[in-house]
Amino acid sequence: MAPRQSRLSDFESTTLKPFQQAPRLFQALHRSDERRSCHGKTGPPKGLGRRPSEMFQEHSDVTPTPRGILRERALRDLHQVDESSPRLCVVAATPHSVCSLGIYPSRDKSTRIKSMSVVVDQLLERARNGTGLSDFGPGDWQDGLRRLVEAVQADVDRDSGFIDRIEAIQVARLCRRLRVEEWYARHAAEAQEAVEGPFVIFGLPRTGTTALHYLLSLDSRFRYLRKWEVEEPIPPPDVATEGSDVRRQQESSQSDSQHIRRIDGPVEDSAIFEMCFHQSELVLPVPSYTAWWRSADHRDAFAYHERILRLLHSHRPPHRWLLKFPNYIFLLPELAAKYPEARFVMTHRDPVTSVSSTCSVVLASRKRRLPDATFDPHSIGPEILEHFVDGIHRTLVARTALGEHRFVDVRQRELEADPVGIAERVYDHAGLDLDEPARKTLSQWAAANQSGSRGEHSYQPEDFGLTAHQIRQAFAEYLDAFPSLAR
Repeated sequence: MAPRQSRLSDFESTTLKPFQQAPRLFQALHRSDERRSCHGKTGPPKGLGRRPSEMFQEHSDVTPTPRGILRERALRDLHQVDESSPRLCVVAATPHSVCSLGIYPSRDKSTRIKSMSVVVDQLLERARNGTGLSDFGPGDWQDGLRRLVEAVQADVDRDSGFIDRIEAIQVARLCRRLRVEEWYARHAAEAQEAVEGPFVIFGLPRTGTTALHYLLSLDSRFRYLRKWEVEEPIPPPDVATEGSDVRRQQESSQSDSQHIRRIDGPVEDSAIFEMCFHQSELVLPVPSYTAWWRSADHRDAFAYHERILRLLHSHRPPHRWLLKFPNYIFLLPELAAKYPEARFVMTHRDPVTSVSSTCSVVLASRKRRLPDATFDPHSIGPEILEHFVDGIHRTLVARTALGEHRFVDVRQRELEADPVGIAERVYDHAGLDLDEPARKTLSQWAAANQSGSRGEHSYQPEDFGLTAHQIRQAFAEYLDAFPSLAR
């Protein structure tokens, strides 16, 4: 990766500070009591339609690149504000905009605030009644929950029945929080072992993060999250009894063309961030929440992340964690602040392919979450594009601040062609030896999981209201930074 010019000198000023200041830039967009109609002279709320890059230009000293300007222009072409709509003023991304998700006309301010507050209280009460517990634990999760409830009220058609399903999801997350805190009240002394590392796999979605995660998880020196334990973390797994654990026995290992799965296979960190209401929620039709999430302060979320890892490895070592989450492209500063010994593997692929594939996966995930809903695929493409262009920009800034020595880059095509060779390179970066038994295990898994072995996943950018040219223009800064990897 070529060095980038920057006047920034240290981690705090380059990375954390702009992210901490960002929420103030978006207050008018995300606080429902400040939303205004698109009619009249007032115009759109302050901050509406702001491009992510504008935030960094105002709050950092990073020197923009000429290709970065091209990226801004490409994003600008995607933004239109519907001046005639009687609904809430939102960023309309192409004519097939998020407005079609059912955004409601603005109501009296006190009514909106009361309604949101009542809903939050009801969700908390349902969780308390369902568990008989009352301590939800530390952190700023309340703000994330409030923002999510607010977004559901604004973005989701309340006559559709979808709100009941979404609220049930939130209650389940709150119940998990309550059970975690009950366990800590009784067993805190058992969770004293620190998190080692961790070793973190990240990158744009659909760039090989899952395949690499599975490959490295075959090494018993790594501890990783498993679906059955992270979705129901209480009681924490015990190495002596987990083979007969009911949660494990109920887990499915069926793979498909989009995902690799096995019962004890690794999963990404999303379930932890869901429990502290700091997940981006792309799989729910709540674009106003996702926009808030991009500008939120996530430091408390990482404190809770460590809390869950300590719980899960309390009776099930090892303590060297192998983590994977594409959303870490947004969160590297906070992650590195919590885990100063973390090392990173960033995966790469042509963004035209990765964005198109991501749109396909998000659409399928939304249909699974809300099976009776009808989604316009052309509204998803611009939403996904803006989201991940913002994330990649933040990654480029964070890598400069954190130091390139902490990162190793892997191209998806290289991973498909020579998985064991890639593993050797990654191990060398981590300071580990790939011994012969581990090499044999990795080789066997790679042979059984070649590209296309689970069926083909078909998609085109035009299926989601995008073109290859649009995507490449929007990712111009990324393609300049990684000219050989992101192709």
